[in-house]
Amino acid sequence: MVVPAKPELVVIASHDCEFNEGKRNKMLVARIQAIPGNLGEAEREQLRLSNDLAAISGGSVSGVDSFVVAPIEGVTDEEKVISFGTLTPLPMKMHDELCSLKCAEMRHEERLKFKRKLGWFLGGRGDEDIPVEDRIEPYGT
Repeated sequence: MVVPAKPELVVIASHDCEFNEGKRNKMLVARIQAIPGNLGEAEREQLRLSNDLAAISGGSVSGVDSFVVAPIEGVTDEEKVISFGTLTPLPMKMHDELCSLKCAEMRHEERLKFKRKLGWFLGGRGDEDIPVEDRIEPYGT
């Protein structure tokens, strides 16, 4: 059965942010949503800064369940958040369709920050799978 649904922006959130064909039969995606409207500019700035766990020294982390992304040219004119609470597995057979709908790609530095924050959200997974030369300076516990 096919259930009609409104199209949503998503990000590939599998452990290495790639599809990994042949290694597993599912991939994780997370919805890209509007930044909550009740946040003032100072709170929005804290949310943006929390993308970089390496820059936070022992303080609390705003938006522990989200990652701010810049506007996507031709798609949205405003910042959005990737909501970790919406992680959903999709079958790998959707690979070709998802690739055909791709509208943006994170810069390498942002992808590393995303991986680190998602790993931290999921239980403190470090960056051991990131090559040493690509790692960001260690963050506090």
